[in-house]
Amino acid sequence: MVDVAIIGAGISGISCARHLRASDGMQRRRIKVLEATSRPGGRAKTHVLHNGSTIELGAAWVHGERGNAIYDFAMRRGLLREDWMSDPEWRWEDRPMRHLPKVSSAQNGIPAEAEKETAARHTAKQSVLHRAHRAIAEVTGATCGQGGLSGLWNAIAADAMRTFVSDHSWQPPRKLLGVEASPAEKQAFEEMENAFDRFTDKEALGKQADEVSLGALLDEKFQEWAQHTEHDPTTLQTMFEFKKRELSSDVGSPDLYTVSANGFASADDVLGHNCIPLPLGYSSIVRALLEDVRALGIHTYESIVNRLLTDSHVWHDSMMEVTIRDGRAEISRERTVKSEFLDASVKEVRVRSQDGQDISSSREVTIKSWDSCVLDFDIQYDAVVTEVTSHDDHVRITLENGDKLLARTVVVTVSVGVLKSGQIRFKPELPQEKQEAIQRMGFGHVEKCILTFDNDTWETLKHGVHCLWPPERDGYRNAVLNDWERRIFALYPNQPRSSRSLVAWIVADGFSSTSAPEKVMNLLRCCLGRDVPDPVETNLTNWGRDRRFLGSWSYLSAGQSLDAFGALGKPFGRVFFGGEHTHPKYFGTAHGAYESGARCAQEVIDMLFPIQSVHQCTQKFQKWIDKLPSPLCKRRKMLDVVIVGAGISGISCAKHIRASNGMQRLIKVLEATDRPGGRAKTVVQDGSIVDLGTTWIHGGPGNVIYDFATEKGLMLDKDWMSDPNWQWEVLPLRHSHGLEASPTEKQAFDEMEKAFDGFTEKEAVGDQADEKSLGALLDEEFQKWAQQKEHDAAMMQTMFEFKKREMSSGVGSPDLYTASANGFVQAEDGFGHDCIPLPHGYSSIVRALLEEVPDLDIQYDAAVKEVTSHDNHVEITLENGDKLQARTVVFTVSVGVLKSGQIRFKPELPQEKQEAIQRMGFGHVEKCILTFDNDTWETLKHGVHCLWPPERDGYRNAVLNDWEQSIVAFYANQPRSSRSLVAWIVADGFADTSAPKKVMNLLRRCLGCDVPDPISTILTNWGRDRRFLGSWSYLCAGQALDAFGALNKPFGRVFFGGEHTHPKYFGTAHGAYESGARCAQEVIDALSRPS
Repeated sequence: MVDVAIIGAGISGISCARHLRASDGMQRRRIKVLEATSRPGGRAKTHVLHNGSTIELGAAWVHGERGNAIYDFAMRRGLLREDWMSDPEWRWEDRPMRHLPKVSSAQNGIPAEAEKETAARHTAKQSVLHRAHRAIAEVTGATCGQGGLSGLWNAIAADAMRTFVSDHSWQPPRKLLGVEASPAEKQAFEEMENAFDRFTDKEALGKQADEVSLGALLDEKFQEWAQHTEHDPTTLQTMFEFKKRELSSDVGSPDLYTVSANGFASADDVLGHNCIPLPLGYSSIVRALLEDVRALGIHTYESIVNRLLTDSHVWHDSMMEVTIRDGRAEISRERTVKSEFLDASVKEVRVRSQDGQDISSSREVTIKSWDSCVLDFDIQYDAVVTEVTSHDDHVRITLENGDKLLARTVVVTVSVGVLKSGQIRFKPELPQEKQEAIQRMGFGHVEKCILTFDNDTWETLKHGVHCLWPPERDGYRNAVLNDWERRIFALYPNQPRSSRSLVAWIVADGFSSTSAPEKVMNLLRCCLGRDVPDPVETNLTNWGRDRRFLGSWSYLSAGQSLDAFGALGKPFGRVFFGGEHTHPKYFGTAHGAYESGARCAQEVIDMLFPIQSVHQCTQKFQKWIDKLPSPLCKRRKMLDVVIVGAGISGISCAKHIRASNGMQRLIKVLEATDRPGGRAKTVVQDGSIVDLGTTWIHGGPGNVIYDFATEKGLMLDKDWMSDPNWQWEVLPLRHSHGLEASPTEKQAFDEMEKAFDGFTEKEAVGDQADEKSLGALLDEEFQKWAQQKEHDAAMMQTMFEFKKREMSSGVGSPDLYTASANGFVQAEDGFGHDCIPLPHGYSSIVRALLEEVPDLDIQYDAAVKEVTSHDNHVEITLENGDKLQARTVVFTVSVGVLKSGQIRFKPELPQEKQEAIQRMGFGHVEKCILTFDNDTWETLKHGVHCLWPPERDGYRNAVLNDWEQSIVAFYANQPRSSRSLVAWIVADGFADTSAPKKVMNLLRRCLGCDVPDPISTILTNWGRDRRFLGSWSYLCAGQALDAFGALNKPFGRVFFGGEHTHPKYFGTAHGAYESGARCAQEVIDALSRPS
């Protein structure tokens, strides 16, 4: 009997084996893998062409970077190239776009007349080549390519073809064959591409009813959008149907009207480029995973041998032989060591002197046999499973050849297509819920037709081509369902381009056309409007009809709930289920398969080793308690700690509690939104990251966020400031009415920049009265400084007001005359560079923190309504009416939420704390992010500073009455590859949804030229989102520094964290992190005291 039998040696199955082997308790367990095919890898299959290059017949790309388990593994193993996007061999590029004519043949998508013409030309050409071949054979008696005659054959054949071309002045009829898209059509295509990205944006799609299909939702969004464009409706429909075809190949279904909109929206995209190629093919991932498993087995073997060499216990029942020679005693002993997996002999020889001192010793281990399931990685190929029978203490597996295998646990990682087919019988039958989920789950049929050409032909084809089909009377759906050729929307150049191959993706249920390569070639000729020589090699995949797979990848069907993934991945007794189709976030991907294998490994370990940590036991015990009737167990349904808010402060608190010895407590986090991170939120925009909230690490070593990010490998290289993609640079200086600043103004600006920092230098200005505002302090210091300068007074006032606007966005307040001078002066920094970017966005910090607390129980969409304190516990009421009880509660919500009174405290908070909350400033800073196309970006990539003229009533009234005047610059977003400019808007109660348009008008005015519209825009909404109601805190004029003490002071069993409670680092992410650590210690102290 083996301990674990894994059915399927794809990425999920091998990942499961790898994670099992890596577990301490599993190193000496028997693991066997049953693979139905003759190779490992499953739907990852790399083929080597005759020219030595690779093509992917299955999984092709790594989808995303940070947070993608496959990407991280490939990087560690050196399987990826970091510079691939700059290498013409690998990078993506735009493809030409050409029309295809209307269909006149009932049997395929190629016009009948054109097909006849192409076929006739092909026949004539073959006849010429055949005659040339016969002539060579008659003269030499050799066949084509024999011996050294292949060069002669090629030369004569080429000459014959030149004669043929000159004698046959044949040209394809232009009216029937491909016409290049017009400039207007290309423009419409680009607009459609940008719009379609918005149609399919996961956040924009939002939560949909289970019944809504992706096709129907796209139609609805297209109709809304098309009403506001001026392009010809037929042109727009053509482009829209192209994009639907393209999306079909991504989803895996030929019919988007059978795909769940909700499933598509819920699938998580990991950050970074979505199509990263592997230079050695996806099979290199498979090989590296197998090497890892075998290396772990070798490590186990070596550790056993090492123990036999060093452990004295192996001799406890051995016999010794003593031989006296030349006054020395030679002591030898030998013992056979047998276990369930190992048969070995151990021999030791020691030589001692007459006085009993050891002169020498040696030990030798001889391994006679070992169980390969334990010390190696046992994969049985061509092992097709037909039946899985579960018993109380084991599972019996029956193979197609009649063999049987017993296992304590079984992991099934076959495709959902195989499960649908019923090839594997389960006894007893799987639960109805699981059976229904299997049958309803969509499973795509995507095939690849790969055409490889000779060098000369490839030069004319290497860019590939987009194929535009005319819109049919019955629409995209009927067209593509009735004709597989019409599902082809492009022929892509394969990566690497040295493979000289074009790839057509065919999306078709039940596809079985063996003549597909010929038809695809006809389609290519038709699309290009010219003859194209035959390929030198063709490859056509067969995933959909191969009974070991029966498809390509999974998708959620319309009408199917997201709960289906839970049913698919749920264990059934001793049988566990993995595979990409069981992953609720990353279904349909290789990294989803990998993660599902890791999950199954942990489930197996939990079953084989039921003794768990105190924390795991208490969690399970609590779940059991929760099921008991209330109020019978009311006292026992008590959590130790409830943390309100899953931002950086809340997660930091949980991390530090969990890290404390003796604090294996029941912790629950209540998060009002549907995600962790709070005001740290990263989105992917056109393949690059954009931070909508927290953006930079403020300072270097000594800053806890910097230190944590460095430890986790989340930082850029040390030389990032010299990297054009990340470095800061001086922005051009222009007036808001469009004139470039003069040399004198630029000089005045530089002088003001240097002087302004000194206006608030702690050592220079010292302690300030609580009542003094930051605006008043700046005015005083400016007047002193300006008296010593010879620049024009109006010019210096302009530069001074620019700096005040800039400082407003840093402080968070549009009115510096309400911000405390003392609060600003006393705030500490001093960690070095103030704006260090994170290559994967601030959400990478959040993810890394959560990885530190992997079993943290976070309840999302859980807004707290009321907190009632009792002598020995706290009761929390949620907005949905649910109640929780906890021994302690930690509040890390924003001060904006506390100000709003959304959360009622019973009894009321002390007056001192209430006043501190209400008086504390809370900034309203929004970002307007404009993303441009490549050509436009080249003219904008440096950003621009905007100088506003001094108003009659001064800076204060200007910015308070007109939010546009709070914008001081358009910064280039980091990384610059995002092609985005960011404008910071500082305005209390800002709610202008037309802001992107107004910001664009300001940019055009400032640059003094017309700028094309952005391809996408993002406008944040922190100030009006009731879960935040602002951005970050500042101390108000008239408020003493003691306010922080009042804000962070515990109230009975209720503790308070968040950046606004930190007396030194308020308004920062590292302040939030440190406040969470402080709260953790306060909770530990409270729970350690006798109750």
